[in-house]
This record gives sequence, structure tokens and C-alpha cells, in this order.
Amino acid sequence: MWLFISFKKTLVTCCLLVLTFFSTVKAQQQTIDISGFHWKVWLDEKAEWLNDPLFIEPVPLSALPVNKPSCGWPQLWDGRGKSVTLPANVEEHFWSKNGNGYGISGNYKGVSWFFTKITVPAAFKNQKVVLHFESTRLRAEVFVNEQLVGYDLMNATSYDVDITSVAKYGAQNKIAIRITDPDGNFEWMDLAPHTWGNYKIPPSHGFGGITGKVYLRSTPQKFISDLFVKNKPNISSIDAEIELNKNSNGIIELQISEVNKPSVILLSRTMEVNNVANVVASFDLPTAKPWSVDTPNLFVLTATYKDKDGTMHKLQKRFGFRWFEVKDNKGDKQFFLNGKRIVIRTSISWGYWPVNGITPSYELAKKQITVAKQLGLNCLNFHRHMGQEMLLDLADEMGLLYYAEPGGYKTGIAGKFTAEWNRERMLRMIKQFRSHPSLVIYNMINESTRDPLPHEYDDIRLFHQLDNTRCITFTSTNFTTNYYKSKLEEGVEKPVKMHMLPYDTTVYFKGWWDEHYADGPGVYKDEFYKNPKQLLRGSTNKEEIVFWGEDGAIGTPERVELAAQNFIKLPNKGWDGDDYMKQYNACSSFLKEKKFKKAFPTVDSLQVSLGNNALYYQGRIIENIRINNVTDGYVVNGWEGTKIENHSGVVDVWRNPKGNPAVMAHYNQPLYVAVKARNTVLKAGDTIVVDFFIVNEKNLSGEYILEVKANNKKGSFFNQSFTVSVTGGEMYGELLRENISIPVNEEGYTTVVTLLKKENRVVAKGME
Repeated sequence: MWLFISFKKTLVTCCLLVLTFFSTVKAQQQTIDISGFHWKVWLDEKAEWLNDPLFIEPVPLSALPVNKPSCGWPQLWDGRGKSVTLPANVEEHFWSKNGNGYGISGNYKGVSWFFTKITVPAAFKNQKVVLHFESTRLRAEVFVNEQLVGYDLMNATSYDVDITSVAKYGAQNKIAIRITDPDGNFEWMDLAPHTWGNYKIPPSHGFGGITGKVYLRSTPQKFISDLFVKNKPNISSIDAEIELNKNSNGIIELQISEVNKPSVILLSRTMEVNNVANVVASFDLPTAKPWSVDTPNLFVLTATYKDKDGTMHKLQKRFGFRWFEVKDNKGDKQFFLNGKRIVIRTSISWGYWPVNGITPSYELAKKQITVAKQLGLNCLNFHRHMGQEMLLDLADEMGLLYYAEPGGYKTGIAGKFTAEWNRERMLRMIKQFRSHPSLVIYNMINESTRDPLPHEYDDIRLFHQLDNTRCITFTSTNFTTNYYKSKLEEGVEKPVKMHMLPYDTTVYFKGWWDEHYADGPGVYKDEFYKNPKQLLRGSTNKEEIVFWGEDGAIGTPERVELAAQNFIKLPNKGWDGDDYMKQYNACSSFLKEKKFKKAFPTVDSLQVSLGNNALYYQGRIIENIRINNVTDGYVVNGWEGTKIENHSGVVDVWRNPKGNPAVMAHYNQPLYVAVKARNTVLKAGDTIVVDFFIVNEKNLSGEYILEVKANNKKGSFFNQSFTVSVTGGEMYGELLRENISIPVNEEGYTTVVTLLKKENRVVAKGME
């Protein structure tokens, strides 16, 4: 059962209950990061694994097969293996061990062992002691002192392994994790299941190992097992769901403070727990600063459980006061964040990183968020792959939205086992990520080519029940006439449109229209804007959320010179370093042999000039969807590059923008005049027709003067002014003036410059 207590308070602190028998409470918890200990990894190439039974649901350890090292335990500990620190995977350290590292030929399938020795503090005795894994891939069998203590199949999710009964306290303990990597992909696809013996399993990135950090953690026998901070439509309100590991009797103290001012307690509560495991507390803090992309204000909820036996456990969760929703605004469905309309501009990240392939360093994770904001995006997607919580932590801190997919879910059609696997991973992802203010949308499947299966109707309800504060969709789709009689119909019910909205138990089959045009045109073309009513990715579908789920894959090269500069510093170049070094050397030789160095002095100068094409295309189409004012979300296809893909990313694997960030950032400004020429390549003597729009997320409104000038190599030759009206509010894109004819009489570039003025003060400008 759940115990619910509601609080509404504007004073700084209030203590509702004080119990004297807690005066001698002792803190009994500690976490030790053992990732940096002296770990080793060894390939157990003789191990049997192909026909193993697999288990998704928890089973008694006694029911599991015990798979020892094929060399024997004494030999494993006797100097075998390569020294590593975690996270680590086999592909990072043994790529091309088989003598062939080209493409994906260096991949290893099979068993590996990751092992170390640690001292478990004597103070941990009589407590609950676990190994906490941030993530592993794929199957992990955990041994402590050569006894099997844990088993997990769910890659990319966190889990605990209880070692209380086998740990040696105040003494050295042997920790060994047997990893089995049966298969994997190294590009974007998560379409078809992999085969493991007689099982069909969901696809995932092919890096086998311990893909996150590992912690040794002690708690009292009764402890807080989960803490979920739930946002509410009233932005200043939250619900805190506190879950204990068992029915308990004691008190829970709750405190809210700002992350940067932990000693200043904004709200304080104490509540009694009587033989329950779950309680809910409702808070309202009207003075709280909202969390948004521009103002990422963070708070921390500290929950402390004090048991009658004198033990205590504390758990903290960061959160932000914010509310993301779908609203009908005068007949137009739109996204709103904190009561203000927001148009999502994002990009699909497949989750690949340099060297180890699958796990970012803190520095690279931070760079990802920084570069996304430099490009003017307000969101990124975990795409066909479950992302890392580190990225959400940084997005929370720096101000960026996230859209999350688990990856591989599409394979639920393969049978009951695969469907159960997908469901378990999605449930874990939601429970792990759901308190992050940056996360706003869940999506089950990318590009489903089918309607939901019967169990997936149940799944979406189950997922929404676990987190009913967010939007969740069945698929982001690329439906074409191969499946439906026409393109995905607007404003009509279709199973493929299945979605649920915050705090709404209805499963909807219209209201969210998501279409992919993933294949790119190669470059931007004049035909993509013809006039205010004919523009690429324009829409008139106000009845639904309009989400262009993937757009415009334009192949541009990696910045291999910068990559080579990074890789050359590393003693271990991982799974991709040698390939990037070879690409750089080949490009450098090409420039010399073809005598192109006068035009492009460096490899990087050539590749940035090519990368600008992709940034320009994406920028101009983003401009289209903004001036159209109907689209609610646009997704760049895609984000990072890797050595094995179609090079459609706008950044490289080291998160360097492939071109000048200002090229795309110009079209993501919150306020500017969009100058739209109906064609841009003419001959001398032609007349160009130009339309002028305002992109206006700053709520300008009223009467303004629009000044239009044109310049060529001889100077200014056109100057006109017009009185225009600006609506403001949620009218983020608006036509100011259309069909202005400008003669083009000189060869070379003609530049159209416009200024929007109020009482001779320039409030916005634009150029074509």
C-alpha cells in the first residue's frame, strides 16, 4: 500500500513530528567507487556459451548454472589478463587481436572475465552490502570469492548484486564478472534480433564488458530503495514517491534545498511510517525558480529514513520544478514547457564514442551538451540505444532536453522471450531516468514497420503507470505507401500513432503525427522554398503534434585531422583509432598529390567546408519549420559519426562540429528576420522575389518598420521600408511581407539585408 501525505507550505521550514527514540540514530551507509581499482580483463576463448539457458526474470542462484573460468580459478588469479580501469570492454582493449581490425572484423564474440581484489571494510558487517553496476553488456555473471552471487542480461541499465552473505569483512575479496557477448551491431541499425543459440534477443551495440562504473555499497537492512520526484502541472509543485526495501516502522525526514546552496533548507518535513514500504509526500514551493533550457535551476530532495532500531539511511535525488505537456492552443496542438510554447529542435544520437565505443568520458559527455547548445538545438535523442545517466545529469545542469528510446524494442515480434526482454529494459530505463527534468519524451520503437502487437498495447500502459508525468509514444515512424494506402494520414486514428500524455490514462491513436524523411538530398536546393505556402517540411496539420522524426541525412566526412590529434596521444587507440589515423593520412596524401593545398591548407579546412553543407541544409529546413509555425518537433538526422555509418552526423565521434557551428546556429536564434528568396541562382538582368518572416520566440508584438536593402559588388542599389504587424505570443513564425521584387543586374553575389525597427531601434535583423 501507499501512504499519502500532502503538504502545502510557503515558510522556510516546518517540522511536523519529532520522535525522541531517534536521538541516538547512527548513519550506516557508505559507497566506495571501485572502478579505478586494479582490474584485469582476460578472454576466455575456450568457454562454452552458445547453448546456455537464458533468464530474464530473477531466479534463485541455486537454479543457475555455475560457469567457472575454463582455465580454473587459481590460474585466473595467477597473473592472467590485461590491466584496465572501468568502464572497459573487450573491443576497446582487444580490437583486431584476430589480426584483422578492418570494419567490424576485429569484433570478439564469446566470454571474457573482468576481475579484481578489494577489501570490504570491517564496518560493513551486519549491513546489507551490494555491488552496484551502472551497466554491463551483455550477460553478466558475478562471482565473489569464487561463488556465484549475481546474474543480469539487461545491457545499459543499472542493477545491484547482494554480496552480504559471501563477503569477507575486513579482509581481501576476489571479485570476478563473467561477461558473455554473443553478437552486436556497430552502426545505426536495431532492426532484426540477434541469435543466441535457440533464443532471439534484441540487438545492441557490440561492445562486451563492464560499460559503466562499479561501486561497493553498504546500507542498513532497512533502507530507501528508490526515490521518484514527480513534476506536476502546477510548476511549483512536486510529489515525492519514497520506496523502502520492505515494510518498516520509523520516520522519514524530507528536505528540499537548491543544489548550489545545500545548507539552505527551503522545506523540511517529517512523516511517520507504520508498516508500509511506500509513501508519497506532496510539496508546493511557490518561490521555486523553474527549470528550463535557458535557466536550468536544480534542487535536491534529501530523504532520510530512521528506523526504530537506531539505524538510518539517506538518499538524495536532484530535480527541477518544470512542466512539459501537449496543449491545444486555439485549435493547434503544441508543446509547452512551464506554460510557454516550445518547438523541439533535436538530433538523433546513436550512442557511439571514441576508443571504447560505448561509454563517454565526463569531458566528452559535457562537450556533447555544449556543442548541441552551440548549434542552437534545445534537445538531443537517445536513438536506437539507451543512453547514460551521466548525459542526463549534464543536461539537467546545462539546460538541454532529452528524448529517450531503449533501442531494440522493435524485435518484440520475434516472440515471447524477446518481448519480455524489451519490456524489462524499458521498465528499467524509465525507473532509472524518470526524475531528470531534462527528460521529456519516451519512445518505445524507432521506425516500426507494423502496428502495435497485442502485448505492446499493454506495455505502453505499464510504462505510463511507472511514470505518468511524461509523454510516451509507440513509434517514431517512416511509414510510406508500402504499408498504408497513402502517407500516414493526418487527423485520423491509426494504431501506429499510439501515445499517452502526462496524467492521462487514455491511450490515443491520433493527435501525434510523426513522419521520417531520413534520406537527405545531398545539399540544400532552391526548390525547398518556393513561396510561403510551398516549403519543404511545411505543414497545415494543427489537429496533431507534428514531429519530423528524422530529416536530411547528408553525408559529410569526419574531422579526421582532429581525431588523429586526439588518438595519437593515446597508448590504446581502442576499436576505432587506427582507422581514423589511416583516414587522416590518406586525406593528407590526397591534398598533396592533387595539389589542392593552396585551396585547403589542411585536411581539416577541407572537411569543415564540406561539413558546412550539412549544417546549412539543416539550418534552412529548421528555418522552414519555424516560419511555418505548425511543426512542433524537428529531428536532425543525425548527431555523431562513427567509422562504420553513412556519415550523416553533424558532429564527429569526438563531438567536434563538422562545420562552423554559426552556420546552423543562425537559424536557431530565438529572434530574427528570415529572408526567403524564392530562388538564389539567377543570371544578370533577372528579378528575384523575396518573402520576409519573423522568427519570434521573444514575444515581440505590435507595429514595426521593416527596412529592406540590397547590395552587390557596386554597392547598395535597393532600399524600401514597409509597416508590418507582429502578433507575438505563441505565433513563433509569421509572414511579415511577401512577393518583394528586387532586380539583379550584376554578376556575383547580391545580398539582401533587412532590419526590423521600433522607433529607430533595431529589434531584429536578417540576411540572404
